[in-house]
Amino acid sequence: MNFAEVKLLIAAVLLSLLILILDQVSKHLVFLNLPYGESIVLWPGVLSLTHLHNFGAAFGLFAGQRWLFVLAVFITVAVLIKWRHDILRAGPLAVWSCALLLGGALGNFLDRLRLGFVVDFIDLGFWPVFNVADSAIVVGALSLAVVTIRAELQ
Repeated sequence: MNFAEVKLLIAAVLLSLLILILDQVSKHLVFLNLPYGESIVLWPGVLSLTHLHNFGAAFGLFAGQRWLFVLAVFITVAVLIKWRHDILRAGPLAVWSCALLLGGALGNFLDRLRLGFVVDFIDLGFWPVFNVADSAIVVGALSLAVVTIRAELQ
């Protein structure tokens, strides 16, 4: 591994930690200051903060399968470690995508371990309520899909 790759990996780890911190701090603030089920309208018809708990995965799927999610995070981390050289060779976008996935997965993982559910609060009205970790996971997964499709087309 050369110096540029080491720098990129360190930056990716820092991005994952930043996502994790932003996620946990935002959820903590919502948990402490907004009663469960209540909303604060920030931008009428566009954005509200709504305190909800998600016992499942996206859209509440697999509710009550807490240990399935714990296992999924361990597998994700193991795969990222095992494939780190391939991810580095795929380029910076692949590395940043994986950093977002990791930070988001760890954010929701901590909620499940500590609370038994995930705190959600970003409410767009037309979409299920979500959080910072969910956003990072979606952006990371979509970016990784772009990297993969571009690689397949070359």
